[in-house]
This record gives sequence, structure tokens and C-alpha cells, in this order.
Amino acid sequence: MLYKTIKRLIISIGCLFGLAIIVTVSAIKITKSDFMLSLMRSHIKTQWVSGNASIMSRLNLLQHHMRFIGDRAWSSCMRNHEPVLTTQLFDYSVKFTDHIALQFLFHEIFDKETYRFSCVHDKPFIIDCGSNIGLSILYFKMRYPQANVIGFEPDDITFGLLAENIKNNNLHDVQLVKKALSDHEGTITFYTNNTGGDPGMNMFAPHGSCHTKKTVPVTQLSAYIDRPVDFLKIDIEGAETTVLVELAQTGKIKFIKEMVIEYHHHMHDTDNDSMSKILKTLEDNGFGYQLKLDDHAAFTQKSKQYPLIYAYQKVNK
Repeated sequence: MLYKTIKRLIISIGCLFGLAIIVTVSAIKITKSDFMLSLMRSHIKTQWVSGNASIMSRLNLLQHHMRFIGDRAWSSCMRNHEPVLTTQLFDYSVKFTDHIALQFLFHEIFDKETYRFSCVHDKPFIIDCGSNIGLSILYFKMRYPQANVIGFEPDDITFGLLAENIKNNNLHDVQLVKKALSDHEGTITFYTNNTGGDPGMNMFAPHGSCHTKKTVPVTQLSAYIDRPVDFLKIDIEGAETTVLVELAQTGKIKFIKEMVIEYHHHMHDTDNDSMSKILKTLEDNGFGYQLKLDDHAAFTQKSKQYPLIYAYQKVNK
């Protein structure tokens, strides 16, 4: 016990030393190559300033960010251009292809706990729309090991990483579907990159590094809902309104207890102002909701914004 305490103390001191370095770096203007450092500063604000986690939990998360930066620096120095890399996240072994995308997803899912929800039983039914390489599913299974999860991911390369991450970590009761989601069955155009795992993959237009045009199968989410869904996650880069309206039209939305939707405002069309449609769909089907946007920049016309919508079924009194 004493050995473990001393070990944690040494690690903590190392993390605090790293924290001091990063705070110093904060004065430097952020460029694209400094993106991981900006995420670290966001982590500091999320976990250390806001007090969203215990001290040991904060140190654990900080250690992961420190390792992300170290791994990226090491790969750069060694000119390591392996197409698939492996890292350790908590007790999970995770395969990935891009350091920046990995840390971005880790920050959104584990630091900020964007998809945290409470369930009255230990076997929730969770649907994950936009699973990417599977960090969200790892998070769900960490909180609810007996959860039953369905995950959707249409990109071939990304789906391969997702499937390996689920298999290699011996996660059970996880169904993976290699399809995009919309309001019809068939195929659809999909924009991705050549390495997989990019959070900006979508079915509308080239975005960021996603310029490779593919044809992928598409399905309706309603076809997979036949019982109460404890939690629904939707992060599908602009298709969220179409999917939610389809659930409402088929009556399947009534099965959803709670959901978090990332709304992609102006992502593909800066003249399309239709957020009211998704909110009205929620209102018309008895949901309350809250909005969250981690963006404190000055307003500019037609700018892209990605607010989170947390929606929940209202309890009839």
C-alpha cells in the first residue's frame, strides 16, 4: 500500500510539473500544430477549474493527456508513420490512426463526460450513432459494464478500428452496424479520409481532411428500436435532424428516455438556419431539453457552431 501511495505521489508531481509547463505554453499563440496543447488547456479548465471530478480522477485524466503529447512527440521524432497505432486508455487497449483526433475524442468523451447519464438499473440499452473508433462505447461500458449497446459507423477503415477495439477489450453485448443513418434504406455518398477515425466524416460535402468520396450503405434508425432506449447518442455530422424527424414520423421516438445530440449548425450550408426544426420535433414529442455550447468567441455572421442538445422525456405529473 505504501509503495502504491509513493508511486502515485511521484506521478502526481510529474503531472503537476507538466501542468506548469503547459500553463507557460498557454501564452504562445495556438496554431494547428499546437491543437493538442489547446485541448490540454481545455482539460485544465474542464476538470481542474470546474471541479467535475475527484483529485485522483483528474490526475488520471491529466496523465493520459501528458502521454498523448509525449506519444505524438515521440512518433514525430522517430518519424513513425505506421498507419495504425495502439495506446492504453485506462484498462483499454485502443487502436487509432491520428493522435490529434484521438485526443479530441478523449477530451469530449472522458474529460467533459458529454455522454454521462444516470440509469436506475445496471443494464441500460444504449444506441451510439457515430461510434467512430469506439471511445464512446468504451466510456459507456466503463460506466455500465453490462450495458447493451448498438453502434453505427459507416466508414470501412474506421469501422475496422472500431470492431478491433471492441473485440480486443473483450466487450460483450455490443452490436456494430456498418451503415450511415438517414430517413431511407439504400446507399449514400460519404466523405472520409484515407486513414479513418476523422470526426468530420459526413454524407454532405468535403470537410477538413475528409475529401475522399465513397458510397456506403444507409439505414433508418427506427428499424433498430423495438424497446425502451435508456440513452441515445447522435453525433453524425449534419444528419441529426433527418434522423430525429424519422424517429418521430415512425413513432419510435417515444421509446427514447434520454439523448444527447450534437447539432451541426452551418457545418455544410451557412445559409441554412433550421435549428428550430429539431427543437420543435423534441417539443412536439414531449421532451424537455437543455443546450450547451463551449464557445466564448465573439459573434460573427454565418459562423459554424456545434451546440449539444440534451433531451429527456418529461415525467407526466
